[in-house]
Amino acid sequence: MAGEHMEFGPLIKYFRTQLGMTQKELAAGICSVPHLSKIEGNSKEANEETVKMLLERLGIDQEEIQGQEGQIKGLLAELNELIDYQLKDDAEILMSKLKEKEHVIPFSSSLYLYEMAKYRYLIFIGKIPEAEKQQEMLNKHKKNFSQYENCLFRYLNAVLLLKKGNYQKADEILISLLPEWMDGIDRGELLYDISLSKAFLEQTGHSIHFGNQALQSFKNTHNFIRILHTLMLLAISYTQSKIYEEALSCLQHLIRNLSLLEDLVFKAQVFHNMGYLQSKMGETEKALYYYKKSLSLQKPDTFNYLVTLFSIGETQYELGEQEEARTIFSQVNDLAKELDNKRYLILVNYYLLSINSPDKSVEYLETKVLPAVNGCNALTVDLNKFYKLLSSHYKSIGKADKAVLYLEKII
Repeated sequence: MAGEHMEFGPLIKYFRTQLGMTQKELAAGICSVPHLSKIEGNSKEANEETVKMLLERLGIDQEEIQGQEGQIKGLLAELNELIDYQLKDDAEILMSKLKEKEHVIPFSSSLYLYEMAKYRYLIFIGKIPEAEKQQEMLNKHKKNFSQYENCLFRYLNAVLLLKKGNYQKADEILISLLPEWMDGIDRGELLYDISLSKAFLEQTGHSIHFGNQALQSFKNTHNFIRILHTLMLLAISYTQSKIYEEALSCLQHLIRNLSLLEDLVFKAQVFHNMGYLQSKMGETEKALYYYKKSLSLQKPDTFNYLVTLFSIGETQYELGEQEEARTIFSQVNDLAKELDNKRYLILVNYYLLSINSPDKSVEYLETKVLPAVNGCNALTVDLNKFYKLLSSHYKSIGKADKAVLYLEKII
């Protein structure tokens, strides 16, 4: 990045052009036109008095402009902090303040930091297509980045990859940033994102390791919202690792603090994950209670609603409440069609077949369900449940070799 202070040459050219002045008109009585041309191109340093006279003729207060540099840096630091603390409304207000300074920012030393703050903000508020355009623009300028800007750009690219579901590539970038992380964004954010990528890659031991580091970092900065987010992530990883007591402790702590939050989506996720944990612990009645509590907080006709509704159907099926399960699965079927979710259509068709025509359901499970969910992340589909069903079926009809085959998949 060129220079550490306001670049007055390009700034003078910008305001001269805005006012419709020629170089001759601006330079008259101050300096020669070739000299002004060199100043505007930043190829020649002008003395302070010349710059002052040029700015005065343009009607610009030099001290005010110089003061903008510090203000811009302060606003950028504040914006990053607001995003660190997940304060969307405040971040939106601050972004508006920065946009008011867009006529000056291109001539400051914070140009790329501002463009990266915009990039981070777009990812933060979920405007992924716009974030991708911002990434594309920044990519053309990366040869000019400082070491810090390069580090920050790589981090934001990894966060965008996480949002788009490319966990492997995101994980590689995030891990590479660990030794060279700099101030500007809370290190807890990097640790949390690594924990998240590891969870999706089913490297639960690593996810727990980095999650606990992130938790400590957020505790050090009293970042309450991120503490809760990290506890949720740890609860999921502990559940996947069958460390149920730790998972329960995390979720109980979350539930105790939910009254302090307004985020209904997060609250619903906490109750859903508690339902999932209770299901894994064999507490089916409790699982049903938490799934229903989660569903009551969700907007109908959304993917999350579909997942929780399906979980309620599965739980009722396991409790032997066939008629209740059939009703729920019919609702899941309608919603899966509406959302055009083929995977859940196949899953729900299996359960409806299992209730209505049990003799046909095993073949459907083996030929349709397994191919549809094979390769799914354990956080989204519990494959072991289906392997157990198939193993039990083949054991019951005396096909021990196939029973063992599916049992080994579970192991």
